[in-house]
Amino acid sequence: MSNVIRLKRSSVASVVPAPSSLVDGELALNLADRKLFAKDTGGNIFEIGGSAYAFLDSPAFTGVPTAPTAAPGTNTDQLSTTAFVKAAVDTAIAGLDFQKDVLDLQIDATLDPSVSPLMGDRYIVTDVSHRIPIEVITSGDEAALDDLLIAVGEALSADETLGGLAEILVILAPEVGAMPIEGAATVRHATVPVMVGYLVGNPLAEE
Repeated sequence: MSNVIRLKRSSVASVVPAPSSLVDGELALNLADRKLFAKDTGGNIFEIGGSAYAFLDSPAFTGVPTAPTAAPGTNTDQLSTTAFVKAAVDTAIAGLDFQKDVLDLQIDATLDPSVSPLMGDRYIVTDVSHRIPIEVITSGDEAALDDLLIAVGEALSADETLGGLAEILVILAPEVGAMPIEGAATVRHATVPVMVGYLVGNPLAEE
């Protein structure tokens, strides 16, 4: 028959054994708190494990915990160390700096197409946009002007690339006005601003 070893124990939460209740090296268990105690040679009760160790479930670390640094680009449940985060941020900033340099070159090319910049053996494609006003005039009432504006919007929305000539077309809010005419119907008018964006390659190669 096997022997059963049972430690001194308590089922009351937060109870710590008194030094007088244990001899040196003896163990005591708090079942409610799931804590294990012992007594050292100096007569002091100490907790085994306790705050010096973390639970596997929702651990709370203190001090300066460390972990292996994941390889760049890792996208898993692995812990991210400060070194991993810094490397990722540095890479992102380097990418932003490159994009800024390209944007600066694109702006220079937009202001002066004759200096379209080179990147290696390829020209940078420059994004250019123009504001085109569309004038709408009617001698009808406000409803008639609204109908004309709707028709203009539908026509532009039906072909936002203008037959492949543009990359993007943005219709802005119309500017509406009215001009009274003595002895005749009021002339109502509106200006519909349209932003047309398109790409320009190497201007030097264009005829």
